[in-house]
Amino acid sequence: MAIKKKEEARARGRPTDYTEEVAEEICEHIAEGKSLNSWINEDSKNRPNRSTIYRWLDKSEDFRNKYIRAKDMSADYHAENILDVAERNDLNPNDKRVRIDAMKWVASKLKPKSYGDRVAHEHTDGEGNSLTPIINVTIGTEPKPAS
Repeated sequence: MAIKKKEEARARGRPTDYTEEVAEEICEHIAEGKSLNSWINEDSKNRPNRSTIYRWLDKSEDFRNKYIRAKDMSADYHAENILDVAERNDLNPNDKRVRIDAMKWVASKLKPKSYGDRVAHEHTDGEGNSLTPIINVTIGTEPKPAS
């Protein structure tokens, strides 16, 4: 009887086995601009915990690639929703500002090349080849003037 109770307890615990269906569900949730936390904590669902999902990411290159793509799509989701929030009439200006700032911040961190503030200047020649400045430094003594 004690063995049966242990098996029942194990069966009721959080799932740890990776499945394509769960991976797809996680990635869809994230691509819609939602967090991994909100997916794990959704009501009435027995979901794997964060460390289990991170273990799956380490072990499955396919899941890792889908997850990275979903994060990329999440950045686009947040950036695209900025105008929607700005146009809402049911929010006061401070609520709008806070929401928009949060969406801008998330988008800039998830996809800095597209939404980040950093501006990089690249120097190229006429053919598009990158130009790297070279500086020659000579260390020594100056020759003595002739007397």
